[in-house]
Amino acid sequence: YIVLLAAPGVSGIQIMLKQTESIARSQGVDEANVQEALRINRHIFELFSQYGDDGSFETRLKEYLNGVISPAALPEGMNKEEFINMQLSQFRRPWMRYFLKYDPVNSLKSIKCPVLALNGGKDVQVAPENLAVIEEAIRLGGNDNITVKEFPDMNHLFQTCKTGAMDEYATIEQTIDPLVLEEISGWVLKQTK
Repeated sequence: YIVLLAAPGVSGIQIMLKQTESIARSQGVDEANVQEALRINRHIFELFSQYGDDGSFETRLKEYLNGVISPAALPEGMNKEEFINMQLSQFRRPWMRYFLKYDPVNSLKSIKCPVLALNGGKDVQVAPENLAVIEEAIRLGGNDNITVKEFPDMNHLFQTCKTGAMDEYATIEQTIDPLVLEEISGWVLKQTK
């Protein structure tokens, strides 16, 4: 059996775009700025998709960011060059490059054992909408032994929360909600009988 906790059902690029939107909204960013951030990130990921494997990607990304990043959008204490270098360094990491390119659907379709997929309803890192994609992919692969459950008032770490915002994690004393542990242990016990 497999237990998936806040697992992606879509590509890394789709996850990152949804994160951009969810995290910005959880921080109270106004709609115009949310849409602007999405527009910029979509273009960055288009550049990565087209040129990520050739030497021109970094030059193209640098040129694009120089043209769209305003000083007001920079993190406090960081200049434009430092910000752009930070962005470039993210794309140099092998894990990030793999994550952005990876689409889990084919892997999910190949699963033949029982699956439990759980997500927090206020997860801003892996949106709960991924549960439907995971379930559909596993069923398309011929496996109907899939259980999905969304915990409405929980975040990415399966903590009961107010907003789901990442900066809220450290303020929550709970490590993981006991309801999640009960769901997992009950499901696992059923699988092993």
